[in-house]
Amino acid sequence: MKKILLFVLVVLATSALAQEAIKTIFETKNIEVKQGKAFVIALEANPTTGYMWSLAQPLDEKAVKLVKEKYTSQSNLVGAGGVDRWEFKALTKGQTKIVLKYSRAWEKKIPPLQLYTYKIKII
Repeated sequence: MKKILLFVLVVLATSALAQEAIKTIFETKNIEVKQGKAFVIALEANPTTGYMWSLAQPLDEKAVKLVKEKYTSQSNLVGAGGVDRWEFKALTKGQTKIVLKYSRAWEKKIPPLQLYTYKIKII
């Protein structure tokens, strides 16, 4: 009985420490781009961990359009990370924002590991 209780306590303590270690990184960046031009947001990623970048909010489709998103591995080693490139096109003058989150799609109740807000000024 003592062994079971000790095991349960170790599992609970480890789980609590793991949850404490996961903190969301919030970051805001400013991007200025000319109307009609494309721009790229490049983010470090490692899909082998289950985490992937995705839009946290719908785009203002009158202001910017997602042209393509492509992940490129930095190495041939299994489990190595890479770069996720998001290419957008600026459509109309003004301001908008793009919010990207780094999360696991199946973890609905867990906040994203990273949440980046890009303030876009289209001139």
